[in-house]
Amino acid sequence: AKLDINGSAQLWINGCLCDDLGKVKIKKGLNRIVIGATAQDDEDLKFRIVFLDSDSRHLKNVKYHLTIDEVDPK
Repeated sequence: AKLDINGSAQLWINGCLCDDLGKVKIKKGLNRIVIGATAQDDEDLKFRIVFLDSDSRHLKNVKYHLTIDEVDPK
């Protein structure tokens, strides 16, 4: 997995905090991914997560559902 973001963030995959994305193992089937992020200054938060196979190629046939929750204070 690779995460690009214009702020600070923490990433959890299947309930485990991911300190080193290069060592993250995504299993076949349902995976739960949570990103806790904070934008810098008054900028809009922009992020991109990419899933790669062991040869650093983009994974094929990935389906996802995105839910965004805002937490106060803003």
